[in-house]
Amino acid sequence: MSFSVISALNFMAMREMGHCVHSSVKTFYFGFLSTSFTVLYIIAVDPGTFELWNIGTSSYPITVNQGIACLFIGFFSWASQESLSLAMTVVKSGTTAVFFNLGLVISFVLDATYFNR
Repeated sequence: MSFSVISALNFMAMREMGHCVHSSVKTFYFGFLSTSFTVLYIIAVDPGTFELWNIGTSSYPITVNQGIACLFIGFFSWASQESLSLAMTVVKSGTTAVFFNLGLVISFVLDATYFNR
């Protein structure tokens, strides 16, 4: 539920900015703030994550393949935010929010039906 509320606030703020701010600047600050909060969280929970020399060993929390998958997720998350920023200049925020959150519904249905969870 908190994702939906924060997402709606994000859509409204991006719609208000419109063409006043370049879309890449909006994406930069979103990524910068998200990364900053994530790094602070990781420092508090598991500082061993920053011991990059342990990648590939059993003492590191993620494997190399998981790290590569995270890079792909990061790239597509950036592309999603950049596209969303451009879309918000021409499409109403309500319409965009419905299609953006449709992925959550599809994920739930797939999880419930295919993975039986």
